[in-house]
Amino acid sequence: MTILSLISTVVSNVLTPIRYIRNLTRFRLPFSLPRLSFSLVVLWILWIIGLFSIWWWGPLWHIGDLAPLSTPSRRVVATLLMLLLALSVVSIYLYTQVAKSVVGAVQDKNEPYKNSLEQQKEYLNGWLAHYQQRSHRRNAMYERPWYIVLGQSLSGKTSLIQKSNQIIPIGIADKQYVANKDRSAFKMLQLWLTQQAVIIDPPGEFFSPTDEETEKDESEADISRGRALHLHLQDWLMEVRQRQPLNGVILTVNIQEIMEMTSEGRREWSQRWQTHILEMSDRFACRIPVYLVFTKLDVLTGFETIYPLLERSLLDETLGITFAANTESDEEWRGELSKFWSEWQENFNELMPEHMVHRTSLDLRSALFNFVGQIAGLRSVVEEVISGLKRHYNRDPGRQMLIRGCYFTSSLQQNRRSDFFSDTICRHYKLYVSNKNVWANNDNQRGYFIQKLFNQVLFSEPNLAGENYEHVRVRRHNLTLIAVISGGFAVLLLSGWYYYYLQNYHAGEMALRKVSEFQRLGEPAHNQPLGADWLPHMNIIRDATMSYGDYREKNQFLSDMGLYQGAKIGQLVEKTYLRLLESRFLPVLMKDLQQHLDGAPANSEEKLAILRIMRMIDDKSGRNIPLVEEYMRARWQTAFTGQRDVQERLMMHLDYALQHTDWALDRSRSDAEAIKSYEPFSASIRAAQIELSKLPLYQRVYQNLVIKAKEQLPQDMDLRTEIGAQFDSVFVFDNEALLKVPQFWTRYGLSHFFVKQTDKLVSITALDAWVLGLTDNVDYSDADKAEIERQITDRYVGDYTSTWRNAVNNLSIKPFDDVEQASAALDAVLNNGQPLWRTLVLLGDNTQPHLVTALSSDVKTPVVVAAKQGKNQKTVADKVLNSAQKESLEQLAEQPEYVLLSRIGRPFSEQNALVESGDDQNGQVQQAYKALNDMSNELHRISNAPEPGKAALLLVQMRLQQNNADAFFTAQQLSKNLSDPLGRWVEQLADNSWKAVTALALQSLEAEWSKTVVTPFMNQMADRYPFNPEASKEVALSDMERFFGPNGTLDSFYKNNLKVFIDGNGSLDSEGNSLIRPEILTALEQAEKIRSTFFTAQNGFGIQFAISPVDLSANKRRAVLNLDGQLVDYTQGNSHTAHLVWPNTMRAGNESKLTLVPDVSGGSPRSVGYVGPWAMFRLWDKGELTNIQDNSFDMRFAVDNGTMIYRVYVDESNNPFAGGLFSQFTLTDQLY
Repeated sequence: MTILSLISTVVSNVLTPIRYIRNLTRFRLPFSLPRLSFSLVVLWILWIIGLFSIWWWGPLWHIGDLAPLSTPSRRVVATLLMLLLALSVVSIYLYTQVAKSVVGAVQDKNEPYKNSLEQQKEYLNGWLAHYQQRSHRRNAMYERPWYIVLGQSLSGKTSLIQKSNQIIPIGIADKQYVANKDRSAFKMLQLWLTQQAVIIDPPGEFFSPTDEETEKDESEADISRGRALHLHLQDWLMEVRQRQPLNGVILTVNIQEIMEMTSEGRREWSQRWQTHILEMSDRFACRIPVYLVFTKLDVLTGFETIYPLLERSLLDETLGITFAANTESDEEWRGELSKFWSEWQENFNELMPEHMVHRTSLDLRSALFNFVGQIAGLRSVVEEVISGLKRHYNRDPGRQMLIRGCYFTSSLQQNRRSDFFSDTICRHYKLYVSNKNVWANNDNQRGYFIQKLFNQVLFSEPNLAGENYEHVRVRRHNLTLIAVISGGFAVLLLSGWYYYYLQNYHAGEMALRKVSEFQRLGEPAHNQPLGADWLPHMNIIRDATMSYGDYREKNQFLSDMGLYQGAKIGQLVEKTYLRLLESRFLPVLMKDLQQHLDGAPANSEEKLAILRIMRMIDDKSGRNIPLVEEYMRARWQTAFTGQRDVQERLMMHLDYALQHTDWALDRSRSDAEAIKSYEPFSASIRAAQIELSKLPLYQRVYQNLVIKAKEQLPQDMDLRTEIGAQFDSVFVFDNEALLKVPQFWTRYGLSHFFVKQTDKLVSITALDAWVLGLTDNVDYSDADKAEIERQITDRYVGDYTSTWRNAVNNLSIKPFDDVEQASAALDAVLNNGQPLWRTLVLLGDNTQPHLVTALSSDVKTPVVVAAKQGKNQKTVADKVLNSAQKESLEQLAEQPEYVLLSRIGRPFSEQNALVESGDDQNGQVQQAYKALNDMSNELHRISNAPEPGKAALLLVQMRLQQNNADAFFTAQQLSKNLSDPLGRWVEQLADNSWKAVTALALQSLEAEWSKTVVTPFMNQMADRYPFNPEASKEVALSDMERFFGPNGTLDSFYKNNLKVFIDGNGSLDSEGNSLIRPEILTALEQAEKIRSTFFTAQNGFGIQFAISPVDLSANKRRAVLNLDGQLVDYTQGNSHTAHLVWPNTMRAGNESKLTLVPDVSGGSPRSVGYVGPWAMFRLWDKGELTNIQDNSFDMRFAVDNGTMIYRVYVDESNNPFAGGLFSQFTLTDQLY
């Protein structure tokens, strides 16, 4: 059978009764646990010993040449078989219990007296609990004998008990009656505690005649109920007093009732009580003694004439007879009873004469005579009752009823008397029967012959009943079982002693042999690294040390059944082994580590790791054995690849050395050899400690924690991926590296790594402090631990918050190339992508405590809520939590993760508040999304217009001219009141969208600019003089006036279109730059200068200036200047100022020329000049500009080796002759 099949069988056996039980849950069955009898306990102990033996001694068991339990797999199979056996037994037991419970459940449904039985059980258990509490003894149930008082109703049972003065109050209220379903009262039994015994007093209804013996009337249900309660009482006694349920039965007989019966009635009465008593004897499996107590002796006529006159001491004596212990036959008990009766009557006969003489009343003498006669007649009745009780033809004599005696009492005097002779005659002849009161009221409560009855007679033989036969049989069986088990255990004990004796003997021989081999070994060859050359020595001495096993793991007095010798011999051999490890093996390992320590990078984690291993090998106080073994395992794997045995043996010796050596402690004890072997490594270790201590300890631990987190946690969180596919359509980043958030600074890293590492931070910090020599031990106080945790946590919280702050600040809204791109970005923000909302939620998820997250679990996205205008939405703070939720949240608030996130979330409270108020109509998110929605609608309107450019231009012009509050402007204003980063993002969306709208407007305007302004200029002016000084063609003055004049082509376009973009409130972008290109602005400024210079409101197009000759060279005697038909004639010494205009509308031609006349006679004049509307400016271009002043300048002309200087007077601000006024003027097609 395979292991899997065994497991399947076990599970099937277990589940079968469980399924059956599950199907019966509708019955609500009260399952009962098995009673832990001694046999059951022994069986379970044997089962556990067997299971333990399989694994402890199983490998040593042999059947011939076979070892059935030699391998672990076989032992697993044997264990499963044992478990299967145990589970099968338990399953069978559960099945039987369920079957019994089902039958019991069905019976309970048909049980008409369940309420009465439960109340009786409650009373009995309650009384028993008080009794045990009063007793303070473990075996309180058997501290006193238990008797039951039986008798018909009104037989005087309870009165007999109460008048005995034996009752001890126990502190529980007695319930005399209980209410039935039909609201009738039914009397319950009572338990009485006395000094010597416990008395059970069941009501007479328990023993009423059966249905066949009485008429079927209203009392029929009570008769059946009494029988059920009596059987329940027997069961309860068997449960609480198994060894001896009862010590005796006290049967009370009403004298009046028994004497009134006929002979047949007394026979039936005797048989009925015989049946009840023998039934209890059979139920309790013991022969119960019966004591007959005849009550109500006072009802006999004449009782009052004798007994009340006796002394009190005589009245307290017992009136009756106790039969001999060996009395069984009728002759014996009849003889003893006859003897007692004869003595009783003789006493009466002795008293008769005196009472007859002294009693003067005839009635008294008659009553005395009748009483003596009735006592004589009572004898036959008593004999008949005893004979009827003892008569049973179907039982052996030894099993018949044991009647110990009969006694006569009077508990209460009922103020009436009976003369049975006269009463019998009256009833026979149907005459009137009279009852005469004879007792005075103050004598009613006197008891006769009761005081010593219980103590000296009834309770004097408590063990006569014997013990329960079944209980005795089980006890004898258990004793026999104990004897057998003890014998077997003794055999096993002797076998164990012998086995362990041989085991210790062979272990001692092995230790001596290994020590001898070790002594014969010499020094190793030292040709293998990392301590491998010492393996032969260490292997031999370890085998000697372990010949007895590890003596530390065994108890010297209990191991090997007290024969273990390893504590003596193993400890002696171990000293040599430990000395070899400390002086040879560990120094070799330290030398290799020293080489790596010296070669490690300065102030590196690698160097700290090597130093940590060296310190742990040296000092046991801070040693971490798994850490050292892990490091050395890697070193040995590299050095001895493929040599598994060498690696395992080296690790075995290292593990023993780490567990049992302390190099530093030996040096502190001035061990010379330990000091000498450690000396080569001391300087290197100290230098490394000084070097590594330069970095603060807390910072080093935190850095190591960050490195460890990168190794263990998943890859960094990519904000691009987390935000979604719409990231690139909305966001742009300044630093791509900030898009990657290390998992260490996320909620996942906090909850799955940092919080779990918090408990380790103290040990890590303490360990590193110990490694660096900053502390002598790693035992930190609570205050030290709190400070370490605070330092590390502060660094973590600071880095956490800065990481997320930088990550969010790194995200900006991308610039939009056109309106379509801006519209697509807004659609992404407002629709399912929602990158802005996802970013805020992502920030909240990683910076918001779980408590707030739990409260905000049903917050809807703001777009969905914004679409539902007018619908009332409650905020999270308005929600009502039930008590269970509050308790859960209180527990959550105490978690370390919540405490940390609370600190982290404080700097992000405004951002997290945006998410929390996402469904608030007046919240920031809703306001922002409403503004963004208006922007999106405006962009769609522009895009869908017939001419989007003109629609955009109109919107821009309206805003720049009239300061119109459009959707973009509203969003910009709203962003100032929004929390960052939402406000920043909304502002950037508004700015970038407005730039796109403005760009579209400028595109439309640019086309008009090119068509209306640039094209005419380029065609008619750009390549002509004066705009091109080298051109031969000149600009027509009419074209000049039409283009540059007031309200001309350029001026009109500027006023109608460009002015709002240049002089308006929105003429600058967010960076303070003009929307119009600088070249256009420069051209417009130059055009304005041309306009202000050449155009006036009074004269229109033209200029005015003054000119005067200044100097003429000596070789010339005359200079004539013709400027557009205006002559300025100058001769030596004849200077004057001339006022000129341009253009000269009164001229005949358009020539400008300078003529110099030589000073020699006969010389020919020489001239320089130009013809055309711009001839004057061409002439000025030939001159040399000198002596420039604020309102004048000199123009020097060189003609025919002569020079002429003129001074020109002009307005400084409107100088038409300023250089570059026309040549530097240019226009481009691009406006922005």
